[in-house]
Amino acid sequence: MALKDTLLRLRKDAGLTQDQMAAKLYVTRQAISRWESGENSPSLDTLKLISQVFGISAYALLELPEPSAQELDLAPRVRAIAANERAYGSEARARFGDDVVDAANERLMSLSQEEWEDAQALEKAILVKLAEVFANGAGDPRSLAAMELCYMHEQWLKLHWPAGLYSPQTHMDLAQGYLADDRFVAYYDNAVAPGATRFLVSAIENYCCERA
Repeated sequence: MALKDTLLRLRKDAGLTQDQMAAKLYVTRQAISRWESGENSPSLDTLKLISQVFGISAYALLELPEPSAQELDLAPRVRAIAANERAYGSEARARFGDDVVDAANERLMSLSQEEWEDAQALEKAILVKLAEVFANGAGDPRSLAAMELCYMHEQWLKLHWPAGLYSPQTHMDLAQGYLADDRFVAYYDNAVAPGATRFLVSAIENYCCERA
C-alpha cells in the first residue's frame, strides 16, 4: 500500500476529517489533502509525529520490516562508527592503518549490549574524574588520583581497541594525538576547563612510561 493510501486509511479508521487530522499534526488541511492525493509527502519529523498520534511504528507506516531487538541494540554503535569515520576516519587510518581501524570497528560491533553500555558510562565517568583531578591537582599528573583516571581511560580504550593490540606505547601515542587535534582538545577542555586535555595527556604519558 502506498503511503498516501496508508494515511487516508489511518484518518478514516480514526473517524477524522482532514481538518481534524490537520489540527492533530499542526499542518493545514491542504497539506493533508496533498498527502492523500500523493502530490507530496510528509517530512521525516511529521512522519514521526504521525506514528505517535496514530500509535503505529514509523516502520509500519512506511511498510518497512520491523528491526529485530538485536538490530535495535546495534543501531547506536553503527551510528557511532559512522560518526567517527566521518570525523576522524582519514586521520586514524593514515596514522594506524586500515587494518587496525577496521579491527577497532569490528571490536565495537562485537561488544555485548552490557559492554556497550559500560563503555558509554565509562566515557562519562572519565570526564567527571578528569574534572575532579584537574581541579584538585592540576599541577600533579603523577598523583594517585591521576593514575586512577588513566586506568579508567585504559579500560575505555580496551573496549574500543582491537583485542590484543593494546599496549602502553599505543595508549600514549593515541593520547599524544589528542593535542595535535583541535577537536579532541575542545572535547576535553570544553567539558572540564582549558588545559584539561594537556593535563590528561601528561598523566597518561607518566602512567604508560611506568608500565612500559
